[in-house]
Amino acid sequence: MKFIKGLTLLALVLIAGCSDEILTKNSPNEVTAANFYKNSDDAVAAVNAAYDPLQYGGLFKNSYWSIGDIASDDAYKGDGGKSDGPAWWEFDLFDINSTNSLLADSWADSYTGIYRANIALKEIPNIDMDSNLQGRLIGEAKFLRGFYYFWLVRLFGDVPLITKPQKLGDLKVQRTAKSEVYNQIIKDMSEAASALPETYAGSNQGRITKGAANAMLAKVYMWQKNWDKAAEYSKKVIDSGVYELLDSYADNFKEEYENSKESVFEVQFMKGGPNGAWGNASDGTIQHISIAPRNSGVAGLEGWGFDMPTQDLVDEFESGDPRLETTVLMQGSTIQGGKQYDPAWSSTGYNTRKYLIKRDGFIGSGSDSPVNYRVMRYSEVLLNYAEALNEMGETSKAKQYVDQVRERVGLNELQAGLSQSEFREAVYHERRVELALEGHRWWDLVRTGRALEVMQDQPNGHGGQIQEHNLIFPIPQSEIDVNPDLSQNPGY
Repeated sequence: MKFIKGLTLLALVLIAGCSDEILTKNSPNEVTAANFYKNSDDAVAAVNAAYDPLQYGGLFKNSYWSIGDIASDDAYKGDGGKSDGPAWWEFDLFDINSTNSLLADSWADSYTGIYRANIALKEIPNIDMDSNLQGRLIGEAKFLRGFYYFWLVRLFGDVPLITKPQKLGDLKVQRTAKSEVYNQIIKDMSEAASALPETYAGSNQGRITKGAANAMLAKVYMWQKNWDKAAEYSKKVIDSGVYELLDSYADNFKEEYENSKESVFEVQFMKGGPNGAWGNASDGTIQHISIAPRNSGVAGLEGWGFDMPTQDLVDEFESGDPRLETTVLMQGSTIQGGKQYDPAWSSTGYNTRKYLIKRDGFIGSGSDSPVNYRVMRYSEVLLNYAEALNEMGETSKAKQYVDQVRERVGLNELQAGLSQSEFREAVYHERRVELALEGHRWWDLVRTGRALEVMQDQPNGHGGQIQEHNLIFPIPQSEIDVNPDLSQNPGY
């Protein structure tokens, strides 16, 4: 169920922020922050508002997968010329400017989510309500705040750390060392994991669970190379017994398998909402129209051709790996209505298949896709655990967790007796093909210290000219213009 869209307009208006003068008006006929947060429904609305930016352009509607794929060796921006989607081209070219709209959206939308989470964390403890629900909602808000900061700190490095609702006079803030930001992320995620339930039922399905908090905490620790903790929290998810691999890999990206037993953290989308197909107010995502082939002439499969898979990615798949067909449209692929994919629709001969709507006559222009975004799947948890164990020297123990992922798609187990370095490369390979075109590849390259080496092997114009400073991105100039206390990252 897409619970988030139950959010009231009133809650959004209140959480958006008001001046002190407005909030101190005493008319009994006015609704203010001071008298709104009175019961459990108000508390739920406050947390729903903190979820909402996950669906914005700066996160899973657009920027998350665009940056994660196109900045990497897995995908090119796609056809259409450099005046078509210039913000995407900048990541393909590694000529990234401080005016880049994907980065500006990522900053603004993440801090919107942080502000709303801070409001919820300030107000909910003061509401007289069921203590179990109160604790759960506080846990959800802490996870969300931690997640928004995790997105920001990977994009920009040092960022302002704000943990209380700001007033108008508090908006000029300096950047905080990323080590402190990571400490806050870990604190928020840890406290969330302690407070959240393992599962939800009915209309609450899709909310943050204990498993999501533990899995994301493990991922944060991987970025810090704290392998003991990464293994500990990955194992908590595995031992919970809540998650399993779906029998079919392809089912992970279909509407009918949303919030499945393999999904650990999933962002909810829906079509046909009251706010239209475009912008942050829409209920759907633009992913379908973004990745669908350009000039296909096929009803329901006409798009922009962005996130175009590379030959390098296609070559990474082993012979007989069915994940290739699920991930990439290519010569011989069957598409809507039994038609055949034409490689002439793409300059590389390939288009992205994951998250395409697999039915004829899809939504109008295709800009209102209802397919949920699977942020963290159980297969990634298994691979995270295997990577952490191997880095701790427990290579033989780690093997079974990679083998589970391979066996699901009918591939042979890894060779026995691999060295630590050989196993490390095997995990890197498995992550690349298992998670391909899901927004992970760039971050895996940066996290493991391989980004410069791998990308400099790519052609100029597709990452080959990458430099050290490109491992983090420029602070949006629009933010510096309104807050001169912000400093710019070197090289931009």
